[in-house]
This record gives sequence, structure tokens and C-alpha cells, in this order.
Amino acid sequence: MFYLEPILCDYHSYNNHPAFSGLFLRGYIDNKTGNIFVCRRNRETGRDEDWIAISLREKKGANYEKTQFEVDFSRYNVLPRGKGILGIKESFSRNFTPDGIPASFCVAIRFPIRLKAKESASFTLLTAYGNTMESAASELQKASEKNFEKHAAALKVRTTAVMDRLSIKRMESKLMDIMYSSVFVKSSLSNRNLSYSSSLRENSLWKYGISLQKPIIVIRVSERSKEKLRPFINVLVAIRTFTRDFNAVICFYENGRYDRPLYNYIIDKLILVDGEKYLNDGIVVCNTENFDEFALLASSASFYINLERNYKYDIKYKKYKNRKVEDVTPVSLKYKYKCGVGGYIEHNGEICYGIDDKGSVPSRALWSHILANKSFGTVIQENSLGFTYAKNSGLNKITTWSNDSAILE
Repeated sequence: MFYLEPILCDYHSYNNHPAFSGLFLRGYIDNKTGNIFVCRRNRETGRDEDWIAISLREKKGANYEKTQFEVDFSRYNVLPRGKGILGIKESFSRNFTPDGIPASFCVAIRFPIRLKAKESASFTLLTAYGNTMESAASELQKASEKNFEKHAAALKVRTTAVMDRLSIKRMESKLMDIMYSSVFVKSSLSNRNLSYSSSLRENSLWKYGISLQKPIIVIRVSERSKEKLRPFINVLVAIRTFTRDFNAVICFYENGRYDRPLYNYIIDKLILVDGEKYLNDGIVVCNTENFDEFALLASSASFYINLERNYKYDIKYKKYKNRKVEDVTPVSLKYKYKCGVGGYIEHNGEICYGIDDKGSVPSRALWSHILANKSFGTVIQENSLGFTYAKNSGLNKITTWSNDSAILE
């Protein structure tokens, strides 16, 4: 079974209020082609827009063929009450009824697999986007034909035209190289260690339409630094023309102003370079009033810059090798400086932070330690204990623990 849920984004509230957006989602099945279509109805205009086409195919020999499946568009029918997504295993025995307009929308595609001993099966779920039902169906047909060569050639032509139209300068070209390499080069991607990010913290960014499964570019702008934003917007639009396999976030804080000056300024700059079509499709503009969410964004970013600070384009990035996890003989930690929970220790000639307090962390594994040194690569935050580690701790020192009675200078 493939199970998809919509993300109720804050910035869609202008057309579809988040509290009622579930009522404005529609699902259709084309019985002739077997394709599934999902759209959002604009509350003000009454028109269906933002179409997504979905097709399920089974691999038989060298080709993919259509297969039989069941579909349901209601979370209430698919998932058991009170369990939500945690009870998805029970969905295989529930009755699917695709009729009607659900109040809580989803797309659940259930299909049978019959295998004999030593047999295998392969299925592919294709999705495509379009402004209309016809355009989404056309894009889905292109994907099913796997005729990407001519589209790649056309993309190259459009990319060249975009760069010419934006008049990419030498300075911006260098910035694009830095930003592109920090986000998409394999050696840089290996530095993004998100294994410590819990699902709860990842979910907190879903309302912005941001997934931690893709590289993130974060640019923080303020009223005082907005004049520095233009070259970054040019570069983001140019990179977005190359690929959509990233999330670019332009974040700001307006302190509740109803006229939204910064938001309107950013949108105007995007419109000038024909970049508004990429809004919520690779480029996200969001008001990060919640500091914890902003901290998660910045710490998870492959490229982050605060335009309020002075910056140079020849940024040097440290590259760390992935360390292989090995079994070691557990030993007790000897604190050089004891804090409320854990303390500072000496490890391989460096001062690190460790925890070896048996009663301090509930349900902790025996002899499990938490270490943070200058090569530690991910934010870890635990409100009950009050500690935070910065991802770029090679540049920023480890923060003090809020629950500590003493602060180590």
C-alpha cells in the first residue's frame, strides 16, 4: 500500500484557510486510464487548481504495466480512530470506499502481491504536477514514457535563458558555485547528519512545506539587511531551474506587523526575476516567529547565511569524514568538571561533554554516552534536560545547559 497525506501549509491560508483546507481537497479516479487525480479547490474563485496525477505500475519483464488496485481518500476509513498513522498496519484489513468528499483527506492505494517461492515483484508509483487536470495528465504521460532526453535538452535551453535574463554577474556566479557545491556535492552532503532529528522535530517544519530529507538552503533576512538579498534570489532562481531536489528557505521575522513589509518586499524581488512560479515549489518564504523552528532550520541547513552579518563569498567549509561506529568496551567517564547532568571530560586530548549519570536520563541504555566535540554534526535538544548542541559547533561553542547550577567559563 502507498499512503499519502497532504501538508496544510501556513502560506496557503490566503486561498484555503488551514482550519478548513481538508474540505477543499478533491480526489478523482479516471476509470479509463486508471490514473488518480488530486486537486485543491480555491475558496475564493471556486476553481480546482494545483493538480497532482498519480499512476501505479507493475514491472513485468522489461516493461511496466498498469495493475489493479483499490483507493480511498478518507483518513477516517483508512486509519483506525485514535491511532492515526501508527495504526496503518490495520489498514490492510479495512474496507476501502473511494466515494464521497472526505473531511480528512488522504490518498491510500492498496494493491495485491502474489509471489511464489524465490519470486520478486517491482512496482512504481509515478506522480506529476500541473495547474490543470490535463497538464498533470500530460506530465504523467511524459514520466511514464521515460522520455527525459528531450526534456533535459529543453531544460538546458531554459536555464541558459534564465541566467542571461538574470544577468548573472561574476560575484553571483561565484556565490552560485559555493551554494551549489555546499548543497549538492556528495562530500558536503555527507556532513548533513540528521540521524539525531526526531520525527516530532521534523514534523514541526512540515507546515512550511519543508522536508529534512532534502538539502536545505536557509537565508535569514531582516529589514536592515534586505538590500543584500537580490543576488541570493537570482542564484536561487537559477539553481531551481537546474533542479528541484532541494528546499530554499528565505526566513524573516516581522513581529506581527499586519502590512507584512518584508514578505511583500521578498515577493516583489522574486516577481522581478520571474521566480514567483517557484514559490512553495523549491523556494519557501516564511515568517519564523518560533525560534525553535528557526534554530532547527539553520542547524539542518547545508548552506546558511544571516544577511545582517558581514559575509564574504570565499567561504571555507570544513569537511569531516564519516566515522564508523564500532563496538567498544564500556568504561566509566571521569569528569574534569561536573555539571547538573553529565559533565566535561577529556577524550582523545579534547574537552568534550559526556553523560554517565545512571539515574539522570530515563530509559537510557546501560553505558550509553552522549558526546559533543567540535566535529559533532547535528543539533540535539532535550527540553527535559535543557541541553542544546549546535550543528556547526566547529564555529560556535557548545551552549551551556539551562539546568546547570554553575556555568563553565
